Amino acid sequence: LLMGTALSGGLFALFLIASRKLTVENVTILDNAGWNVVLANSEDVRLSHVRILGARATSDGFDVCNSRRVTVADSFVRNWDDAIAIKGVEGFGMGSSPVEDLTVVRSTFLCDNGWGQPFAVGFETFADRIRRVRIEDCDVLFCTNFLTVYLAEKAKMDEFAIRNVRVEMEKPRAFVKALVGPRKDWDKGAPTGSIAGLTLEKIAVVSPLLPPSEIVGFSSAANVANVAFRGVTLRGRPVAPEVKLGPFAERPEGSS
Repeated sequence: LLMGTALSGGLFALFLIASRKLTVENVTILDNAGWNVVLANSEDVRLSHVRILGARATSDGFDVCNSRRVTVADSFVRNWDDAIAIKGVEGFGMGSSPVEDLTVVRSTFLCDNGWGQPFAVGFETFADRIRRVRIEDCDVLFCTNFLTVYLAEKAKMDEFAIRNVRVEMEKPRAFVKALVGPRKDWDKGAPTGSIAGLTLEKIAVVSPLLPPSEIVGFSSAANVANVAFRGVTLRGRPVAPEVKLGPFAERPEGSS
């Protein structure tokens, strides 16, 4: 049991940097004021039966930064920020090493402060690639946004798939946001990243409404393409998610 009550804001509860061939299991983290489990430039890491409960801002659950061959399994997050956050971060000797081969399975998430989401990429994306990400067989018991991808730097993202997930949305604001562009609060110049492959398959939304999605690119090179909605249901009925399409973005498969 790790108690974060006495820690000041911004401190990590569990920080795994340059770790190799590591297993973490049967850990409970309570009331941390910063990111909870952080992996930085690590490889071949398995996190299982990790339980995270927090009710303070910036209390991300798992932050996977510039790491490869990582598995999160049979875990639980209830917090006031993102549950699974995928990032490329400068520092810690990481350079721009990629995020690759991340698997999240059989886990449950609640993001109940109204602005965090169960699955997020960015907006820190100083990584060469973000690819081969697989999220499957999970439950989301509360969120207002389901997935946000915000590439504000150089990462090129592809082979990213979310499958067989049940989600309850309360006061929903966005189903999926897939954005390439700069942020005023993260001035790193013009982004050069792109989204070249994002699939959402067998997503069962059990809430009364499915909010629109937003797909926006930045330039002909920093664009959004190959996004697909397959087998999305709303209260058991097939639905084609509504998409607000911006510039430099292809119309997703299976959308309306």
